[in-house]
Amino acid sequence: MMENDDRLVTQFFEEHKVEIEDNGFSRGVMDKLPDGARRASRIWTLVCTVMGISMFFLLDCFDSLRMILGNIFGDFIGLISSIHLPGLTPLTLYLAILTIMAVSLHNLITAER
Repeated sequence: MMENDDRLVTQFFEEHKVEIEDNGFSRGVMDKLPDGARRASRIWTLVCTVMGISMFFLLDCFDSLRMILGNIFGDFIGLISSIHLPGLTPLTLYLAILTIMAVSLHNLITAER
């Protein structure tokens, strides 16, 4: 159904396409833009990037970054270990994984048809 609608929309736009003559308008606009602004923007981006990297190394932020990542990892491990599912046994876990794999395999096979 959706494929048919998409095809009809594409066909409609192809049949009603209107070409507008540019007559050099776009080139004229691009030529009138200040070139110095683009160059200044690139230089400013480079300066800020170099300053940021320099500050990272000068302030020895590796330890802070390691500590932050360690805290995030520790919080994640704590979250996982705090989950308590009373009905979860190795057999139910195995059956759940087997069911998910079977459904995924079925979905892959039917999607290829």
